[in-house]
Amino acid sequence: MSKKNSNNQTPPPATFNKQLLSYLKNTPGKNFSRKNIYKKFIRDFSKEEMAMAINELAKEGQLVTDGSKIRLPRIENKSSRSKDNLYEGTVDMTKYGYAFIVVKELEHDIFVSSPRLNRALHGDTVKVAVLKVRGNGKLDGEIVQIVKRASSQFLGTVHVSPRFAFLIADRRSMLHDIYIPLEKLNGAKTGDKAIAEITHWPAESKSPNGEIVEILGESGLNDIEMKSILIENGFNLNFSKAALQEAEEIPDEISEEEIAKRRDFRSVSTLTIDPEDAKDFDDALSIQRLPNGNLEIGVHIADVTHYVKPDSPLDIDAQERATSVYLVDRVLPMLPEKLSNKVCSLRPDEDKLCFSTVFEMNERGKVIEVWYGKTVIRSQKRFTYKEAQQALDTGEGVFAAELRLMNQIALQLRAERVKNGSIPFETVEVKFKLDENGFPIEVVLKEIMATNQLIEDFMLLANRYVAKYVSKLKVGKLPVPFVYRIHDKPDLVKLQMFAEFAKNFGYQIKFSEPNEIADQLNRLIMMIRGKKEQNVMEQIAIRSMAKAVYSTDNIGHFGLAFEYYTHFTSPIRRFPDMLVHRVLEQCLNDDEVLYHKENLQQLCDHSSQKERSAMEAERESVKYKQVEFMQGKIGEEFDGIISGVVYKGIFVEMTENKCEGFVNTKDLGDGNFTFDESNYCLVDLDTDTRYRLGDSIRVLLIDTNLENRTIDFELVG
Repeated sequence: MSKKNSNNQTPPPATFNKQLLSYLKNTPGKNFSRKNIYKKFIRDFSKEEMAMAINELAKEGQLVTDGSKIRLPRIENKSSRSKDNLYEGTVDMTKYGYAFIVVKELEHDIFVSSPRLNRALHGDTVKVAVLKVRGNGKLDGEIVQIVKRASSQFLGTVHVSPRFAFLIADRRSMLHDIYIPLEKLNGAKTGDKAIAEITHWPAESKSPNGEIVEILGESGLNDIEMKSILIENGFNLNFSKAALQEAEEIPDEISEEEIAKRRDFRSVSTLTIDPEDAKDFDDALSIQRLPNGNLEIGVHIADVTHYVKPDSPLDIDAQERATSVYLVDRVLPMLPEKLSNKVCSLRPDEDKLCFSTVFEMNERGKVIEVWYGKTVIRSQKRFTYKEAQQALDTGEGVFAAELRLMNQIALQLRAERVKNGSIPFETVEVKFKLDENGFPIEVVLKEIMATNQLIEDFMLLANRYVAKYVSKLKVGKLPVPFVYRIHDKPDLVKLQMFAEFAKNFGYQIKFSEPNEIADQLNRLIMMIRGKKEQNVMEQIAIRSMAKAVYSTDNIGHFGLAFEYYTHFTSPIRRFPDMLVHRVLEQCLNDDEVLYHKENLQQLCDHSSQKERSAMEAERESVKYKQVEFMQGKIGEEFDGIISGVVYKGIFVEMTENKCEGFVNTKDLGDGNFTFDESNYCLVDLDTDTRYRLGDSIRVLLIDTNLENRTIDFELVG
């Protein structure tokens, strides 16, 4: 500290910290005002020094402050799980004002009551101190530091007074109104639906400060609801001004100097195959016969990192989003449209820069040799999956012969993968046909065609070989820090419970040894394919397994049966792929390490979390459209299958359109119901009637609620 004491000696830096902590420990559990603290120590330390020290102690978790009050963390029963009793995790806020902190290394989430949240918001990364370990092993805690905010934007309703304004957030998990200075309203008026961005949160204030960045208009419109879903899941709707400016300055044309540095594939037969409504084409395939009779198949991926440099405004925005988000009627892209849909997109009849893996293969799908490097390509044809399938089926049209040859190889790659233990789940996805106002007029099931699988097989091949190549390289004696896509082996206990459930449908499977898991699951998949219970059983099987994540520590990918795997093939829409491109380029050029392992792992964790948020947003948009679609059908009856069971009732998935609703136990009759968790069923103890997962059922639609995104049924008969 710089302020002199009475002996004209400068106190050592830790002096105030020790004195303050000692003072607080003499009265544990008591709150002190900053004003009183400053008054007590002002003779020896300046106010600025004390404020800085208090903030540092709070960051370290040694004390708790809400801005105006200071106290020690309430450590009631020190946990034996951690030497310093602190964990880092993610806030999962409830609508009731309390939260659970999800810590990946703990079996139980940590419960945090509202007064102990200390201004943390839903999705934030925080440090939490364990205060109490309950008899059942569950934990109570208190947030002592906010490491990273999940989102800075919130949707809500504006309220303006003569001197200031507030935005009251729609999001139930946002517990604070946002203070808006009048000069930051940007035209918003009382009652407007708007998006506010938090600009800062003063230490002495209970409410954050912000500004209105977008006025949306009336509540309930499709556009507002979709934007609300994105914001609720932690995605900012707008790119920074700096990122947009940087994107606009990127030239549309490729210089001859850049082309000269690259392997030129512009004269080789090259095509793209993508969904009908796609605009961000980030992969293309080329094929040609080599003089030795083998085939050369190039997997060409948009060279996004040629344009997006580390720590640039574009990189910072892409890193924060980590992924593009695909809702029913729109895409929130990871990169501005100038890059995602134009400069980087592998559009037909345009020269494009790529990062490629080029395979020399025989017609049996055996890889002879692989080349990795920067290329320039020119796609001669943009196929939709349906168009490519037609060419494949009929053998007519441009590239029909090439498609058949590539499909022949893809089939062999797929067969080899399944033989090695890859598990080919086929989850059913729904798609909506919308009118000009975004209202759903029809629900259709997405069809998985051979051309979908063809593209998947070659992308898997490229991802696997890139991971294998980098995994063998060293920096000194250590492996090169790298981003792997990993999938852990399932928990045998969970799978054995699933096997018991499968018996209800007459399927006998056995999970007694880890090396039997893949064979047993593949056998089951073949037995249930095409059956009414297929979707439900595959969903339960997937829930019994671990989630795939990004990590710098490679443990392999169980679901694909790959020892090495990464994500290389979608850098327009996934930030981990950009990281993989940068590391691969560093390895090929023998450059210095770009990312250290610790930093790279942080980026992996963030990307995994944002991936989960994107999936939740996508599910919510589908649910919203399902409710919208069913609004006009109240009073109609539907056949369905029980897709979920909880103690309050059963979820029912309609057979014809896969929309899901709920039957409350009160609408099942006057029985005495209990939830049999181990057998996935609801039991009426009076009659022994059982409602089991996968059972066929007929229901009557009695209500829909767009605000809560719910569909309510009652049992017919």
